[in-house]
Amino acid sequence: MRTLLLAITAALLLSACGSDEHTGGGTPVDAQKSKWCENFKRIENSTHAIELAQVQADSTDPSLSAEERAAAVERYNEISSGEANTQPYSSCFGPVWNRYYAEKKAPKMSPSRNSSAQTTTSPPAPPTEMQLYLDAASRVGLTLTKTDYTNDKRHCDEFRKGSVPDSNGDLSRPAEQTLAEYEQVGDPNSNIGKRRIVSIDVLCPDLRPALDAALSGNYPRVYSSGKYLIEYSTPQKRGTVPPGTYQTSRSRVADCYWEISDSEGNILDNNFISVAPSITVTVPASASGFTSRNCGTWRYIN
Repeated sequence: MRTLLLAITAALLLSACGSDEHTGGGTPVDAQKSKWCENFKRIENSTHAIELAQVQADSTDPSLSAEERAAAVERYNEISSGEANTQPYSSCFGPVWNRYYAEKKAPKMSPSRNSSAQTTTSPPAPPTEMQLYLDAASRVGLTLTKTDYTNDKRHCDEFRKGSVPDSNGDLSRPAEQTLAEYEQVGDPNSNIGKRRIVSIDVLCPDLRPALDAALSGNYPRVYSSGKYLIEYSTPQKRGTVPPGTYQTSRSRVADCYWEISDSEGNILDNNFISVAPSITVTVPASASGFTSRNCGTWRYIN
């Protein structure tokens, strides 16, 4: 896992820089340099998000020593305590930025048609959003297409809707929960997770707070009626719910049945509700299963 972290970090930042030539940093003063700065920050934020997932996995990896796990926890706290880089030009300085900027602004040399001499062409324009998306993806080992770009733009719009109640009062799954439990952003080995991190940082950076919450494990959770194993994990596994207190989101619940069971399938507690304005159930950590039918969605309270 530690080797993967180093490879991803180097790929996203250092390989984007190219030449070792240094130029002056400081605040960008023209539109083109400002665009390069914005692109640089998006790549930097993707690097931090992937590193956060990696050190989180390292902190509980039994194959690592206690000292290594403690170091991973310390690094996790250091990364998660910082904010995503959203301040104008706040990171566009230092040797990494200097090399990145030097490569982008350097004039390109091309052979003349009539002689062996080289001619100088103007610097390339900053990449389009799609080019930046495909480039950032390739640097974490993903091969994506224009169709993937279009689909991920649509996903950004879906995530922005948040958790909206339907006509019955049932809640849709929050973006943070979808990112953590379905998009696997907390799994450093998941290509789905890497793709979602890249797409948010490049295509919809306004959703970075939701991504950070998903990576931390501290996010709102909504579960529909069904059968679940009781387990707390970061990231939370699909088909499981953490122990704690749950409340139905409907203002009126009718013909609802819920059940808490142990590891042998024996019923520890259950109830059938003919009609009620709302239901609150506490699932103990000692339980192994939770089942509900016709209760609507359950909102995790604590």
